[in-house]
Amino acid sequence: LACLLLLTRIYLDEREAMQAHLREVESSQLPPLTAALWEVDPQRIDALLDGIAVRPGVSEVVLNSAEGEQWRSGVGAEPVWMQARFPLTHASQPDRPLGELEVHIGRSHGLARVMRQLPLLLLIVLGSMLGAAWVISRQFRQRVSEPLAELARYAEGLSGEALDRPLQWSRRRVGGSEDEIDQLVRAFNDMRERLHQGISRQAEQKAALRQQQQRLESEVAQRTQDLSERLVQLTQAKSATDAARAQAEQLASRLADFADISADGFWETDADLRLVMVTPHFADLIGADLPDLLGKTPAEAYRARFPEAPDLEPYMRPLRERHEIEGQPLLLVDRHGARHWVINNGKPVYDANGDFLGYRGAITDITDNRRAERALQASERRFRLITDNVPALISYVDRQRLFRYNNKVYQDWLRMPLEQITDRSVADVYGAEVYRAIEPHLEAALGGQRSTFEIELQGRIYRATYVPDVDGQGDVAGAYGLIHDITRLKRVERDLRHAALYDGLTGLANRRHFEAVLLEAIERSEREGRSMALMFIDLDHFKAINDQLGHEAGDQVLRHVGSQLQSNLRAADTPARLAGDEFVVILEHLNHSDEVGCIASKLLRAISGPLPWSGEARHLSASMGIALRLAGETDPEALLRRADAALYQAKAAGRGCFRVARSESALATE
Repeated sequence: LACLLLLTRIYLDEREAMQAHLREVESSQLPPLTAALWEVDPQRIDALLDGIAVRPGVSEVVLNSAEGEQWRSGVGAEPVWMQARFPLTHASQPDRPLGELEVHIGRSHGLARVMRQLPLLLLIVLGSMLGAAWVISRQFRQRVSEPLAELARYAEGLSGEALDRPLQWSRRRVGGSEDEIDQLVRAFNDMRERLHQGISRQAEQKAALRQQQQRLESEVAQRTQDLSERLVQLTQAKSATDAARAQAEQLASRLADFADISADGFWETDADLRLVMVTPHFADLIGADLPDLLGKTPAEAYRARFPEAPDLEPYMRPLRERHEIEGQPLLLVDRHGARHWVINNGKPVYDANGDFLGYRGAITDITDNRRAERALQASERRFRLITDNVPALISYVDRQRLFRYNNKVYQDWLRMPLEQITDRSVADVYGAEVYRAIEPHLEAALGGQRSTFEIELQGRIYRATYVPDVDGQGDVAGAYGLIHDITRLKRVERDLRHAALYDGLTGLANRRHFEAVLLEAIERSEREGRSMALMFIDLDHFKAINDQLGHEAGDQVLRHVGSQLQSNLRAADTPARLAGDEFVVILEHLNHSDEVGCIASKLLRAISGPLPWSGEARHLSASMGIALRLAGETDPEALLRRADAALYQAKAAGRGCFRVARSESALATE
C-alpha cells in the first residue's frame, strides 16, 4: 500500500509540474504569439511554436487561426496525456478571437518518472515477502514440523500389547507454557487408556451378544413358521378369478391412458387388413373422425381423406405380404390444414397356432424433427459459406488430433483437396516441422486452455488461436483453430515502430529515442566508470537558407547534416535530431576528455562541405556545444543544459566552432 501511495504521489507531482509549465506558457508565450498572429508573421509564429514545443513534456503545439490556417510544431505521434487550449485575442479587438493555441503533453512524460521508481518499489516488496517467508518457515519447523516428527517416532513404537504403557514424553519447549503438541500427547495417552478399557469391555459384551443372538434366532424361527402358515391360508382364501379380472382391467386402463397421452397414433387391423382400432391421436393426424376410419383398410381410409393421392399400392404391398413395416414415410394433413410428416411402423400378429390375426402399429409425428433437420442443414450451409469466405484457416480438431472440419481456405493455402485434409491427423497435413511448433498450443487447448501464438513459415508470419470445445459435462471434446496471415500487419507495425523512434527526414533518432538512449548511456557510463559526453549542434544562419532558397533547400541541408553525422561518427556514438536545425550526439566509450575535440573538428569539416544550389556551391557552418559527464552526474537534463550553455558560448565566439564544458562553470575554448 505504501508503494502504491508513493507511485500515486509521484504521478500527482508530475501532473502538477506539467500544469505549472502550462501556466508559464500562458503567461510568457501567449502575448508575443498573439502579436505575431495579429501581424501575420509566419516566421515568428513558427519560432514561438518551436520554443513551446521543446519545453519539457510538450509533444505537440497546434495553432488554429480564425481564418482556418494551422501551424504545428512537435512530434505529434505520441498519445496525449494532458491538453490545454488558450484563446488568442488582441487588445484592440477583444470580442474577435484571432485563433486558439493547443498544447499537448505526451503520455510518456507523465509516466516516465513513475516507471523509473517501479523497479525499486518491486524490489522492496519482493524482499519483504522473502523475509516473511523465511521467518514463517523457521517458526513452522521449530514449533510444528520437528515436534510432530518426534511424536511420530514415539507412536510407531506402540503396538496392541503395549497399550497399557503410557507414552513417555519429554520435549524442549520453545516457550515455558504447554503448547498444542503437549496437548496432543496428553490427548493421545487419554485415548490409549480409553481404548484399553474399551477392549476389555468389548470382550465381555461379545459373550453377552452371542447368548442374545442364539435366543433371538430361536424366536425368529418360531415366528417365521407361524407367519408362513398364515400367508398360505390368506393366499388360498383369495379368488384367482377376481385377481385375473382386476389385472386385466388395470392393464386395459393403462393402455388406454398411454394411448391418449402418447405422441404416437396407434392402429390395429384384423386378418382382412381392416382397421378395428385407432386412437384419437391417429384420427387427428389424418384429419378424420374415428367412425369414418373403422372397417376400412389403411389405403381406403387414406384415399377417402386424400382423393388426389397417387397410387398407394407400394404402401399396401408389405401388409398383404405380411412383412414387418419399419420407417414408412407418409405426409398427412389434419382437419385444420396443417401438414404432418409421420413415420409408420407395424408388425404382423399371429396366435399360438401360427394363424395370422392382423397388424398392430403406430405412426409417429416427425414434423418438428424434419423442420429442425432442415434448419440444421441450412445453418450448416450458412456456416460453410461464411467460413469458406473468411481469409483465414478455420478448423476443428478432435482429441485424437484429427481434423474433423476444414474451411475451403485450407484447400487454397495448402494446395490440396479438402478430401485429403479432413479426417487426417494434424501432423500428417502440416508436416513434422510445423506440427512441432503448434503442438504445445494445441495440447493446451485440448487441456481446456485458450492459446494464441505467432509462427513464421517460409518468410510469412501467422497468428494462430486454438479454443477448447467444452461439452455440457465440462469435458473437452476437441479444439477450434483459427490461423491468420499477419505478415502485412507485422510490416506495418515495424514501420510504425521505426517512425516512432526515428526522424523521417534525416533518418536519425528523434527526441523520444534520444532521451531513452541518453538515460541508458549515463547509467552505463556510471556503472562501467567510462567517460562520455553530449554534443549539441546548431546550424548557423539556417533560417536565412529557408527564407532565401525555400524549405526544400532547408530539407536538403538537414539531410546532408544527418548523412555526415552517420558517416563520420563511431559505432558507439548516437546522433539524433531534436527539432528544426538542432542536432545532438551522444559520445560514449571515450578514452580521454580531449578525444571530443577531435570528433568535433572532424564533424565541423564534414558539415561545412560544399552543397550545390542554383548552379553554385555553398558552404555550411555549424556551432557545437559539448558537455563532458561529471563523476556522479546522472541527470540527463543537467547534462543537456551544460551542452546547451556551451553551444551559446560557441555562437557568441563567432559561430563555426565548438566549446567544451568540462565542469559546471568552466568552458574550454576550442
